[in-house]
This record gives sequence, structure tokens and C-alpha cells, in this order.
Amino acid sequence: MIRPAIHTSVFGAMIAISTAMLRSTRPALGFIARTGTRQSFRTGISRASSALSVSMSTGVSEPIVRSFSPYQKHRNGSTSSTSVVAVNGVNGASGDGDTEREVIRRTAARVVSKAIQRVVSPEGSELELTPTFINDGFYYDITQSKDSSSTSQTKSELEDLKASIQTELDQLMAGECEGTSDAYISLTSIHATESSTLRVMATAFESLEALQSYKTTVDKAQTATQTFGELVNWGTGSLDGLEFCLCCNPTTGMMGPGSMPGLVNPGNQSLGPGRTQTRLTDASSGKINTAGKPSTLLSEPFVPARNPAWLAERESIYDTIKQRRDEELALKPQTPIQVVLPDGTLMGRDAPERVLKEGDYDVELKSWNSTPLDVARMISDGLANVAVVARVTHTKRFGDMDAVTAGSDGMDALDESENAGELWDLNRVLEGDCKVSILTFDSDDEAAKAVFWHSSAHVLGQSLEHNHGALLTIGPPIAGGFYYDAYMGDGDGISEKQLDELETEFKASVKRKEKFERLVVTKDEALELFQYSPFKTALITAKVPEHSRTTVYRNGDLIDLCMGPHVPHTGKIKAFKVLRSSASQWLGDVNNDPLQRVYGISFPSKKLLKVHLANLEAAKERDHRRLGAQQKLFLFHKLSPGSAFFLPHGTIIYNTLCDFIRTQYRRRGYSEVVSPNIYNLKLWEQSGHALHYKDDMFTFDVEGEEWGMKPMNCPGHC
Repeated sequence: MIRPAIHTSVFGAMIAISTAMLRSTRPALGFIARTGTRQSFRTGISRASSALSVSMSTGVSEPIVRSFSPYQKHRNGSTSSTSVVAVNGVNGASGDGDTEREVIRRTAARVVSKAIQRVVSPEGSELELTPTFINDGFYYDITQSKDSSSTSQTKSELEDLKASIQTELDQLMAGECEGTSDAYISLTSIHATESSTLRVMATAFESLEALQSYKTTVDKAQTATQTFGELVNWGTGSLDGLEFCLCCNPTTGMMGPGSMPGLVNPGNQSLGPGRTQTRLTDASSGKINTAGKPSTLLSEPFVPARNPAWLAERESIYDTIKQRRDEELALKPQTPIQVVLPDGTLMGRDAPERVLKEGDYDVELKSWNSTPLDVARMISDGLANVAVVARVTHTKRFGDMDAVTAGSDGMDALDESENAGELWDLNRVLEGDCKVSILTFDSDDEAAKAVFWHSSAHVLGQSLEHNHGALLTIGPPIAGGFYYDAYMGDGDGISEKQLDELETEFKASVKRKEKFERLVVTKDEALELFQYSPFKTALITAKVPEHSRTTVYRNGDLIDLCMGPHVPHTGKIKAFKVLRSSASQWLGDVNNDPLQRVYGISFPSKKLLKVHLANLEAAKERDHRRLGAQQKLFLFHKLSPGSAFFLPHGTIIYNTLCDFIRTQYRRRGYSEVVSPNIYNLKLWEQSGHALHYKDDMFTFDVEGEEWGMKPMNCPGHC
């Protein structure tokens, strides 16, 4: 199925083809499939490392349970035509870094290869079999001539072929594979990928328990797939019956056509660098009240004004709350703590005595007193100067920790798994013994850039409040910068002159080096702080449970609902640019209050900003929209903004791309399906897409219910 509004990256591919330089494409085809991440699907032809075929699943066979050594080279009696093809290259070379399971599967692949050779090529003609290792196991593609009697196509013939290979596999394991390590091998499916190609898929585990767990996951996915068949008919299906989204759930991997989910791929658990996937459920996230526009709750109509009176009132309330928290902090135990650096170096309690030179920074590290910035300064002043944020893993806390609940600042929780550590403000006190990593803007950990840009968004928000009295909503970091959404009444948008004025105000805040200050507040205190803004109070009411605490951050006179963390002070933001503004709506609803979205970019040096702006200008020169019009491939019209009208030459390239994509998917074992482009929004709420993408979805009302165009390429199997 070709979607009517093809993704814009296909236009880019058309431009590239027309200039003999094919870059990348995201096909607008419907496939029941799952790749490693959404990004891998967007950046080109996705690898068939995981896919789900509804129509060709032959189940998971009973395992072969035999003892063999994964390091043993299997006996083949002689160098006969039935010898196993060597496993090499990226498809199977055994390396020193392989896990036990990887080694077992590589050896199991050799055994399965030999069984296939005995069945498919019994006369002695050697087949070229090279295993492809995927998330849940491996597979072989068998290509023979069309007149070969061994290439079965019907379901019964495939089942017979599978049984024959299973028998040979049993015999091989019983008679020729001796050793000390137990392995559990299971053929998962045999299916046709093309008219002359069969794909034999298998998996292997180190224990029967692991294999049984795999089979349980398979059964769960089969149930979910059947439930999807009911969901397409809203009169008979129940959303409650669908336990997870097959395309997006991070605990489910897809092995291949004719198979089902298996092992978890940790790389699939994030939506982007350092972002943890969340789900929109009643239990995990309250729903914001959408009855009426928040602006109607204002005591008087909004009028743009510089430095509105509520700025001072908010500061006064903040100071009162901070005094309470300072009194609580004074009661916390200040106990000597031990800090472990990434290289294993000990600091603080029980650490070797430091040899200090003149000017070296030294302090006794104590709980509820010392900060990661103290640790950075003890390492070197240079590190402290370029540090952005820390990752902290507490191994022992002293006193009660400050438990808080997320409000909403436009960011999902950053990656704070046990292995990664919690992102921690450099000037936030440590609570006990811990492991500490200091991150800079150039760190491999992309979370540092996200924190830097999030802090920059707060400075932009401060500028909007000062210059326009804007009521802020959310201001998250995004790929390559940040933005802030703000309510500024129903008037015109922000002019170029006003953008320059925002940049001037931004510069003044940076020059003042205003400290970012974290404050824990109760729900009632938060509502008092933001009583002037019905947008913030709506977020607090929905997202913060009763009798719990959340956090706010202050820089200068800006005080904003936020979970942080942030850079130590605004002076860290050495270079910045307010890029543009656009219109948006509260909660992404066109019937709700209009907002102004202002975009910006920032860096810790002017050189980095200069390079970035030069790259943006270069990108404009390569803009497919401009080049496509020049080369008469397609055009755009205001009667259908965002949708392309393909001209004759563009249509030829469009069809060529689609044919190429279909060919590649067939070769990789994907099955094409056709599904609707429009669904009731209940589906996207169930899957979690509405939580993440609703602002960018095309939604509309049908007979009192909200519907929307599907926001991604998968065929709606959520």
C-alpha cells in the first residue's frame, strides 16, 4: 500500500536519484514488521533482523536436548560434499567478545546447516549455506533452481521438510556432537521468501528454562496479533484485551517471518539518545483536563506586557517555600561519603591520601553537603569548567531521600536505568556513597547535550516572560536544539524584530550567570506558585498525585515546573541563536488555545555555533523541496499543503523507488499488507503513540470521537 502523503525523505531520495546520488529513503509501504529501532526504519531499507508474519507461523518445535561443546568442531567423517560450510565474517565468526549464548548459537548453526544439507542435497552436491544471525537466533536461505523437487512450497510440504530436517538434527546431536555443554536447539519455522528460496529459521539457548520463556513470549505475541484482528472492528474488539503494542513495546523483539518475539534487545528500549519509552495509561499518567480552553480561566483577558506583576509575586512565594526546604536540609545527616569514579578511583572516605599541589581544590566529601561539582573540581579545574551534568548511582544513602513525582516540562524521563545512573545536577547535594561520572557537552553520552539544550530552553522561557509576559507551557530539548511553547493571546505571531529582542534578553541572562536552583515542592505549593497560569496548574493537577512532591527550577526570576537536571548556571551557554517561531496549540488540539513555539540552538562555544549555522545554510541549498521544483519532479500547492503533486518525471522515480523497496523487502522475508490510514484515537492512546506524537498527528472529530492519521509507517497493529 502506498500512503497518499509519502514521507518527505522519499522526496530526498528522488532528488538523489535524479542527480545519480541515492541517499536514503523511508518507504511508505505497509509491512507487519519490527526493526531494531524506529530510527533504523526511517534511515533506509531496514535489516530483516526482526519481523512478524501473521499468516506463515508454523510455531516453535519441541527442543532438541543434547550435550555438546560449543567450541568443538563437528566431525563430518571426511571432506565430503556434506561438510558444513564455514561460518565467517559478520554472519558468524566466533570472537573473543561473544557471550555464551552467541557461541552456542554459532555452533548450533553449523549443526543445523549439516542437517539441511543432508535433507535438501542428499546426492552430494554441496549447497552454499551462510547463516544470518538475528536477535533471537539465526536462519539459512536455501536457493535452488525452480525445477528442483526439494524446494517445497505448500504448507504440508513445508511441514514435511521441517520434520525431515528435525529428524536429521536429532541424529546429528545424538551421534556426532559430543562435549560437556548443554544446548537446546529448536527449529522455529520454514517458509518461502521467494519462488525459489526457502528460509529455515532456528534458535538455541543454554537452558531449557530460557527456551520455555521464549516460547511463552511467542504465545503472548500470537494472542496480541489475534486481538489486533478484533480491534479493526470497533464493534467487537476490546482495547483492554491488547496487552502491548507489537511494534513499539520495548520488551518484545521480532525474529522473522513465520516466527514470533523472543529475546529483549536493550537497544530498543529508548526513543532516542537517552530517552526512556513511556506509555499512556491511567495508572502511569493522569490525563490533562481538555474541557474548555485554559485561557478562559484567566481572571482577565491576556494582554502582552513586559515584566508582568506576577513575576515578583511568584518569587516571593518561592522564597517562602525555599526557607522550609532549607530547614529540612539542615536536619539531614552530613556523614563522610565514598565516591567511586568510572575508572575505579576512590575519593572521600577510605580513599588514599591525595598528593596536593598549590592551588588544588580539596574538600571533605559529605552526604547532603557535597556535590558532583566538588568531585569535578577535585579532579581538575578544567573538567569543572566544561562539565554539564553528572550521572550518579547511589550505593548507600544516609537519611531519607527526596522522593519526587514527575510534573511535565516537555521531556520524558532521561535514561536513568540502574546501569546508566541517574542524571544529577552538578550543584545538587549527594545523598550518600555513590558512583559518579562527570559529563561534558562532547561526551559520548548524548544526555549531556539534552540537558544543555533543556537549560537553554529555560533561558528562552525567561526571555518570553520578560518581553511579552507570556504564559509558558512546555519547553523540551529536541534533536539539534530546543523550543518553548507559550501562550501570548490570540494576536499575531512573533515578528523577526521580536525574535531579535528575545535574543538580546537571552544574552543578558547568560551574562548574569544566573544559577540553576532545584527546589522540591509539594503539590499544593506548586499550585500556589503557578496560580497565575491555568496551563501550569492543569499540568500539576493531572501529573502530580495528591500528597506527593515534585520539583521546580529557578534561574534568575524564572521559576518553572521541571524535573531537570540543568547546567550549573546560565553562563555555561556561551553561544546561542533564536532561530524561528511557529504556531502550535495547547495539547496539540486545533480547537484549543493557540500557542507560539519559539525554536533556538545553543552551544558551549561560538565556534560550534558558527559551524552549525553554516551546516543549516548548506542544508537549505540541498532542500529537496527546492531542488524537486527546479528539476520538475513534483510541486506543492496551498490547496493541499505538505502533500506532493508528482509530475511525470517524478512519478517515474517514485514508482522505481517503490519497486526497489518491495523487492528488497521480499528478499528479506517481509510480507506486505494493506491497512487503513485513519483510526480512532483510542488505538493510539492504547499503544502510547498519542502520548509521544499527538502534537504532530493530524487529528479530527468524527461524530463526537477523535480520529487521526496514523503517525508512523507500521500498519496499525497496535
